[in-house]
Amino acid sequence: MSQARVAHSLFRVGQFVKRSSLYPSARIKVSSMKLDKYLLMYFAESRHYWAETKGLKCDAGDIVLIKAMNKETYPQTTFEIVDVIFKEGEVIDPITGRRCRGRHFIDETKRAEEQKKISEITG
Repeated sequence: MSQARVAHSLFRVGQFVKRSSLYPSARIKVSSMKLDKYLLMYFAESRHYWAETKGLKCDAGDIVLIKAMNKETYPQTTFEIVDVIFKEGEVIDPITGRRCRGRHFIDETKRAEEQKKISEITG
């Protein structure tokens, strides 16, 4: 088996769904595209995995990188969260490095001025 295949089977990118109430683990939704042989079209398919959080600060909606573990530490927990890629609501354009909201970039100077005005009004 090539190294690329091994790395592909170990790491996955998914979305944080919810925390477990019993164990320090979280439910992660991983989406992939599956080819329908008859229609020759790809359709989205999602699977849910339980991953150990290891003390990382994650909230629902965050995009995380998970890695397969050698052995289960808790029941059904087969992955561990390695890194938080994108926090919910803090989207950064990977090319320019600027924060954005939807398809529009956020002007940081105007944002700082608005926050200053709001803090002056509220006291």
